Amino acid sequence: LSLVRVATQGAPSTFIMETPEASLDGLAMERVGAALAKFAQSSGNRLIVTSNLSNAGLITSLFNGPTKDDAEVAARRGRLVNLLQIAAPNRALDRDRAKYEQLLDRAVTGDQL
Repeated sequence: LSLVRVATQGAPSTFIMETPEASLDGLAMERVGAALAKFAQSSGNRLIVTSNLSNAGLITSLFNGPTKDDAEVAARRGRLVNLLQIAAPNRALDRDRAKYEQLLDRAVTGDQL
């Protein structure tokens, strides 16, 4: 992110990345999420990340932490592309769709992470 800031000289930019769930622990992922959220909120930047549900704390951090506010939850959902709904399902999703949806709900709200 520092390189993006220097290269763009503070101009708005778009940063696209796959999140590194396999190489970082849960606490590190939360710090990464907080840093990405800060980047996305400054200077008109845009952030696009792909993430799986193996470390849902990252998703919560990208949204600036837990919330119980219904309007905020709706706004967060409006900023997601939910592949659980639009992608072709695999066997695991066919078998446990409700559990995967619950994981996503908890990631969006930060509930019980």
